[in-house]
Amino acid sequence: MRIFEISEDCNSENLFVDESEPSKIFRTPRYPGVMPHSLDCQYTLRAPNGHRLKFTVNPEMFRMEAVEDDCLCEYCDWMEIRDGPTEHAPLIG
Repeated sequence: MRIFEISEDCNSENLFVDESEPSKIFRTPRYPGVMPHSLDCQYTLRAPNGHRLKFTVNPEMFRMEAVEDDCLCEYCDWMEIRDGPTEHAPLIG
């Protein structure tokens, strides 16, 4: 019998867009398969000064687990979009 450790990493990273590379796609680990449990992925999206980012979610590909009334937030899937690089930046989506 063999035992293997499977380590999951969100590959949380900084994604920078500019005129030469105007779009980026980021995905959860194991996409298109089922995302591992208990991950906390954070991505920082940046654009040049004076530019804005447009965030598009494909509803056919963006699926989260159903939220039950008794579900505690720390165990549910969720997504936030903030205007800044920290968890204290203004929540905008």
